[in-house]
Amino acid sequence: GSIGVSFAPADSTAAADLMRTCDMALYEAKAAGRDRLCYFDATMEAKASQKLGLLSDMRKGLDDGDFRLYYQPQVDIQTAQLSGFEALVRWQHPMRGMVSPLEFITLAEDSGLIVPLGAWVLGQACRDAMQGPSHLRCAVSVSAIQIERADMYATALIALQRSGLSAHRL
Repeated sequence: GSIGVSFAPADSTAAADLMRTCDMALYEAKAAGRDRLCYFDATMEAKASQKLGLLSDMRKGLDDGDFRLYYQPQVDIQTAQLSGFEALVRWQHPMRGMVSPLEFITLAEDSGLIVPLGAWVLGQACRDAMQGPSHLRCAVSVSAIQIERADMYATALIALQRSGLSAHRL
């Protein structure tokens, strides 16, 4: 089991705040690999606050169109010919600049925001693929969270129908 520990009055004097600090310590214990004991410290609160701010910015960024797709070529090893592209999502934050996927993908998965983000990626990748040569395929990675929480068949079908992309190219 994982245990989060907080002390009164050093970490808080109010019961609700003490529970919150214990939860932060517990989250750190689980993030460190589970089966651990973790004591609350002030850096956890700053980290949690930063994470909430980033999540809020991510929601706004999705609404404001701050996410972009970049494409990585895929080559057929036998023929050495270009066979398609893989869509890679990137976040151009208006204040922070380019945010690493290492920062935002896990946060999107943990919050469930990966579902609308993933639907946008799929739709945009299909639209972009329609602009390229018809023999090239487009690969889009999906998160296990998307598969668990969304109807991926329906999401893909909608993206294909709206873009006009043939299913064999996705």
